[in-house]
Amino acid sequence: MGTPTKLIVGGVLAVSIASPVGGFLLAIAAAPFGHLLAVTVSVENFRMAEAITLAFLTGWLLHGWADRDGPRMPRFIPGFFAAAVVASALGLAWQLSQSPGELSRDLDLLIRAYNLSADRIGVIAGARLLEGVAVAAATVTLFRAHPRLAVIIPAVLAGAGTAAAGASWLLWQGIAPEAVLRAHALNGYRVAAHVIDANAAGSYFAMLVCLAVGMAWRARDRRTRAIWVAMAAAVGLGVWLTASRSAAAAVVLATTVFLVWSVAARSRSRRVVMGVIGAAGLIAAAGGAVLWTLSHDQLSRGTSYRLQFNETSLRMIAGRPVIGVGIGQYASQSALFLSPELAWEYGFENAHNYFLQVAAELGLPGFALFAGLFIAGLWRAARALMTSPEDARLAGVACGTAAWLGTALVSHPFLVDEVALPFWVQFGLLMGLSAAVLRPPVIATPTHPASRRWLMRAGVAAAAGYVALSPPLRAWRGTLQPPDEPAVTGCSDWETDRDGTRYRWAKEYASLFVPADTVHVDVPMRVGAGAGALDTVTVVTSVNGKHGLPAPVGATWSTIGVDLAPASPPARATRVNFRILHTWEPEAALARSADRRSSGVEIAGPRVRS
Repeated sequence: MGTPTKLIVGGVLAVSIASPVGGFLLAIAAAPFGHLLAVTVSVENFRMAEAITLAFLTGWLLHGWADRDGPRMPRFIPGFFAAAVVASALGLAWQLSQSPGELSRDLDLLIRAYNLSADRIGVIAGARLLEGVAVAAATVTLFRAHPRLAVIIPAVLAGAGTAAAGASWLLWQGIAPEAVLRAHALNGYRVAAHVIDANAAGSYFAMLVCLAVGMAWRARDRRTRAIWVAMAAAVGLGVWLTASRSAAAAVVLATTVFLVWSVAARSRSRRVVMGVIGAAGLIAAAGGAVLWTLSHDQLSRGTSYRLQFNETSLRMIAGRPVIGVGIGQYASQSALFLSPELAWEYGFENAHNYFLQVAAELGLPGFALFAGLFIAGLWRAARALMTSPEDARLAGVACGTAAWLGTALVSHPFLVDEVALPFWVQFGLLMGLSAAVLRPPVIATPTHPASRRWLMRAGVAAAAGYVALSPPLRAWRGTLQPPDEPAVTGCSDWETDRDGTRYRWAKEYASLFVPADTVHVDVPMRVGAGAGALDTVTVVTSVNGKHGLPAPVGATWSTIGVDLAPASPPARATRVNFRILHTWEPEAALARSADRRSSGVEIAGPRVRS
């Protein structure tokens, strides 16, 4: 870590120790630009945003605080969710310790280069979630002591978003650091300057559009309203530049809900309310029609991939429904569960639905805790808005939070630190503002009914049992084996040729699994009998998303050799993928066959070398 990086992180730490509020505002203003700061000081792979977040949290805790009565975070769900994350990481560490020297290697790398490394025990992925919950708690705590932050936090968030949108516009004009220009060349028409993931940038800007609209609606004077409208327009430009369809849809839906709610809250005329609802519906329908017309082909292609990703996640959840595959392990374990097409294209990949990813990593109980955190926050906001329907700031914050979470159903913005930190801050603000509205009725309620108390105790007992049993269960169950089913292999059941050779029919995309220590595999292939005039097909291999050279396969058995790198523990298998070009239907040539198999070639049993 060079001197400029130390100055940035150390500066946030020093300010946070001296003034937690100042450090907090500095962190939420700087963290969205963590990637830009990192490439500017030539540490492109350094997780600057996370370092800034940790610097603030450390300084805040070292400073200490004089607490006061006021809004608070729920205690049960965040606490048990944090415990579930820690338990998952401990289970993975226990599991990895069964491979001599592997656990100490990962721990040494984490100690020496935490912000530059990756790990196999979920420490980094778990820390990202725990830091987010901690930032939300810090937001509520600081807001409780300094109510003025209810105005300052939205201003800092929207101001940073406006600057990020400006950076994207400059990138659109070809003005950006060299590393950012290289990343943009890979993104093509999608423009996002402060992060590489354009979908995550879209989630960030969509959230801030709703926030700025709510603050503009709340503003009392024209000048303030004009500033908020300008920032809403700027972050709206950011959404457009990212070309994120999910973010655009989230903006349209969330702002429509906000406007309908706000008009309904202020108007006493039912006709006015119904007219606004009808107009909003027409606008949403027209916008959807335009979006469909402009991107029908991309939507069709994207929908096919989304469905395959969702099916992959469901297979992974079914494999470990209670304890999951382990925090941060989705991408590495996905190679065992992806469809053949996705495996050939990507090798391994995240879920493109962060809620399903959490369910796969932490199991269904962990998913319930994670989703319950946001359900509790939005439910609290809904109750507060029913109590105070004219609170446009709270409505904007709630709609922005919901918009972000909606985009997480088709992407994974939680994995991008630069945009996740602002979300957690806004979520903390949502909790604080809602609790401030609901506080008098909450105090007036003396006790909970007996049935609810028993339900809460049962929930606590279940969560405690899940957390306590997760590490030993994970060590006992070990790592997953790939499911031998056509949805994963792309192949039929085994058959036997006249000479005793066992083979399978392969579809256009097919996969096979070999032991993790394999360094070379030879795969016999041939065009199936009855191909007619089709003498050869072309086969392209792919391992971990890296495609090999095309190879011809004819009517007689030929061997395709693939060199592999041994997989690191605790992996037990390596996946080899094939794409077969110019496929044919064997039943068209073999009319006697009752098995309707869409096939390209026959694949015999592989021969491996360790």
